[in-house]
Amino acid sequence: MLSPSEYAALAAEPVPEIFLSSTTLLLSSVVAMILVSAALWMQNQLAPVEEKLSAHLPVFGLRVGGPLLRLGLAAPIGLGALGGLPRHGTPIWKEPTFLVPDMQISYMPGYEMLCFFCLVTAGLLAIGLWTRIAALMVIVLTLAGGQLFGAVFIYSYAAHFLAPALLLLWIGAGPLSVDWHFGKKQPQIWGRIDFIWPVILLMTGATFVYLSLSIKLAHPTLLIAILQHGKLDQLGIPLPWMALVMTGVELIAGLLLMMGHLVRPIGLFLIGAFTFFSIILGETPLFHANLYALTFMLVVFGTQPAAENLRKMQWRIFHPSLLRSSLD
Repeated sequence: MLSPSEYAALAAEPVPEIFLSSTTLLLSSVVAMILVSAALWMQNQLAPVEEKLSAHLPVFGLRVGGPLLRLGLAAPIGLGALGGLPRHGTPIWKEPTFLVPDMQISYMPGYEMLCFFCLVTAGLLAIGLWTRIAALMVIVLTLAGGQLFGAVFIYSYAAHFLAPALLLLWIGAGPLSVDWHFGKKQPQIWGRIDFIWPVILLMTGATFVYLSLSIKLAHPTLLIAILQHGKLDQLGIPLPWMALVMTGVELIAGLLLMMGHLVRPIGLFLIGAFTFFSIILGETPLFHANLYALTFMLVVFGTQPAAENLRKMQWRIFHPSLLRSSLD
């Protein structure tokens, strides 16, 4: 929502007083700790209920996760390369970007080849052809982003592309794909989902923690300006206070994900938050398509998917002939 000039000007503005007040920050931390402790206690009390209600969610995630992850990655990669997801103030289809709107690449020599590689990757993901190769290509693109744009890309965005790409490597294309149509065997690259899933949670949560500290806490004027853009109904609450609460929520959500707690509630909350801000800011949800896919997997897999049950169901889910016979 911010142009480069706005970003630079706002980042240089003085930080609101409440972000500098040790008393305010200490009291806010105490309140946050009490609320988190209560939520963790509720998690333990309701664990049997959650287990019963979500028993079939991981298997459902295996069935639909592939298409969602593929399309969630294809949208920002492909549309960005075409200039279809530009940053604020840039005409659409005029400025190619790399994975996210604020990584503009048209000034780079030879950027056409980079755009071509992005489009090939997005095309393979969209139709589900050579899906695991395409997932590896996403990983290569993400690592290349670190070389092109430095630490800001790695810390702010990389994990939110690496995590869904790693999941796609494990899950495979799923239905509605060329791989599925021709009945190609979907080998399980990661022998145990309980090995890779904590890595996914750690990467996802760590990025939210970094963004909350490096952007929202260090430069709250940026978040306040975005809220002003959206003309959000403040309900009498000063914008600096709203920004402080949002910073704390993102920080706590990231830390809890890293520790593997309250994964499903946080996934649902993030989906709601992305949707809410897309509406009030007038953004297309495609800006966060990769995160929608990733947070959906948080909801269906939860803290730790039952690896043994998933392994028993995997061949039936992924092999079209067995799926058709089971439906018959």
